[in-house]
Amino acid sequence: MNLNCFVLDTGVLFPIPLGEKVSVEKYEYSIESLSVGTFKEYIWERKNNILKDLTNDVSKLDLWRVNVAEVVNVSNEDDIVRELKGDKMKANFLLSDYFSVSDPPPQRNIHIIIHRPPTTDQGLTDVSRYIANLGYLPRQGGLGGTLLPTDLKVKSTNEGIILTDPDISLRFDIIPPLIRDLMKKQIILIRAPPFAGKTSIAQILENSLVQSPEHSNCRVIRVSMIWGMSAGIENCYESFGELWKEMFGIGWSEWIAQCRRVKTILIIDEAQLIYKEDRKINEKDKKTADQFWTIVKGCLQELANI
Repeated sequence: MNLNCFVLDTGVLFPIPLGEKVSVEKYEYSIESLSVGTFKEYIWERKNNILKDLTNDVSKLDLWRVNVAEVVNVSNEDDIVRELKGDKMKANFLLSDYFSVSDPPPQRNIHIIIHRPPTTDQGLTDVSRYIANLGYLPRQGGLGGTLLPTDLKVKSTNEGIILTDPDISLRFDIIPPLIRDLMKKQIILIRAPPFAGKTSIAQILENSLVQSPEHSNCRVIRVSMIWGMSAGIENCYESFGELWKEMFGIGWSEWIAQCRRVKTILIIDEAQLIYKEDRKINEKDKKTADQFWTIVKGCLQELANI
C-alpha cells in the first residue's frame, strides 16, 4: 500500500510505501500493530530532508486523513476539516484504524495532510517568523513553494500535469541529466516549441529536487511568470519587483541576499515574459526584471557572490 502525503506548509507531495512490516529505529512492526505515532516517526526517518524546515520535533506535526485528488484553497486546520473533510489522526490510535491494507484508498489521491499547527508568536507574520528563526524564507505552501494559492486560476493555459496521476511519466530518462547539468553549470536554459512539455518538465524537476536527499540542504523554488497575470500583474517585466513581493512577501533583493545563507535552486517557467529586447540592463533598477537579469549576468561571470 502506498499513502500519498501532502505537506500543507510547503506544498510538497510524496508517497510513503508500506509493506506487511516496517522498521522504525531498528524495531520492526507489523502493519496491523503500527500506531499513528510510530508511523509519524517512520515518515520522519524517510523524509526528514523535506520536513526539517517545519520543526525538529516530529511530535509537533499533525497528520490528517483525507481522500482527495488535489489540495486547493486550504491553509489551516479549519480548511482541512471544511474543504477536505479531514480527520485528525490520533497518535495512540493504530494506522489500521484509518487505512485498511485489504481495502486501500485510490492510488492517485492524496491520503494524508501533514501540517504544523500555528505557534503563539503573535507579534510576527509567518514570513518574518521564518526569517527570524532560520535567517531565510524557506519553501512555502503555495504554488511552487511561493505564497500564491494552489488554486490560482491561470488564464489561457492548460499546461502542466498532476504529479500523483499514475499515468504520468516522471521522465527518469532526462531529469537526472538535467540535474547534473544544473549542478555543474549553475544556470541552464531549456528551450522547446510551445506545448512541448516545458512546464511539465519544470514541475517534475522541482518535485525530484525537493524529494532528493542529496539536495535536502537546498531551498527549491519554482515560479512561472504567467502567474503574474492571475495575480493582477499584466506586465511581468515592468512589474517584476511587485510580482516577486506578491509571491514571497519580501522583495527580490532581500530574497536573493538570503541565497548566501541557504543554497537555492530557482526554476523559472515562461521566462520569455521577462525578456526585453534591444534594451541595456539597468543594474540599479529595482522595479523591473533588470534586477533579475543583473543576477543572472553576475552568476554567468562568477561575480554574483551567491
